[in-house]
Amino acid sequence: MKNILFIAHDDPGQEARLQCALDVVRAVGGHLNCLSIAVPPIMTGVAESGYVAALAMDQVVETEQANHARLEPRLVAEGVPYSWTEATGGLLGAIETYGLLNDLIVTGSHGPERTRDQFDVAGEIVKRAGRPVLAVPHQARSIDFGGCALVAWDGSKPADAALRGAVPLLRLAERVVVAGVDDDLRLTLDEAATYCSRQGIRSEVEVLPHGFDHIPRTLQQYAKGIGADWIVMGAYGHSKLR
Repeated sequence: MKNILFIAHDDPGQEARLQCALDVVRAVGGHLNCLSIAVPPIMTGVAESGYVAALAMDQVVETEQANHARLEPRLVAEGVPYSWTEATGGLLGAIETYGLLNDLIVTGSHGPERTRDQFDVAGEIVKRAGRPVLAVPHQARSIDFGGCALVAWDGSKPADAALRGAVPLLRLAERVVVAGVDDDLRLTLDEAATYCSRQGIRSEVEVLPHGFDHIPRTLQQYAKGIGADWIVMGAYGHSKLR
């Protein structure tokens, strides 16, 4: 894990994405690839002229360039190797294209209310990019990869892909807990722990009672209970529609 893609855009989640991307780069001795995307604005009026649309697009480009100018001195001061790429077009298509040859994409865990196609919607990026995504909430300012990591395991292919992709970071954790909901998972939980041990990762196994709560909420509450600094989990083992 060496090439880390950071989605640069002046929105409420940018600072969180930047700080956490820098934490990853430093943790693995990697390279920060900054991607700035000028997304054409949606023109709502049917009578809008091509001239008006061009002016609106020019404004978008200027905004992205101004954001680059603000971030450049900070990136230089951080002392990590980085590069900057500017792209124009659809958000997800650009991330899919420029995400190639990157080992991890750092994005936000959610976008603004009532919008899906924004700069930090992790779910859409996961489906399009087909590689590990580090999704961070807007209020995050750092990630302690040397702390406690929770691996949410259900024996599925997405969980398998997530665990294998996270190995370089899991090796840095002081404590790794492999947890699943349902007693029937005990065998696969032990197998996941064995896989970790062969990667030089010591881990604990925990079977969580299902009870009457939803599995995501059960995992979230358990993560808080053990003081997990970050969580490894698969994405979209269920249908994309759901």
